[in-house]
Amino acid sequence: MNKNSIKTAVKDFFISYLIACIIGMFYLLQYTSQGTVL
Repeated sequence: MNKNSIKTAVKDFFISYLIACIIGMFYLLQYTSQGTVL
């Protein structure tokens, strides 16, 4: 593997990780606003 493919894979992983964090925070805020903290 050359450096370009590694850089692209790392960027894709980082973007998907960020999206997962944002979705997780959204669900967490939704649950806490309803008053049902698991």
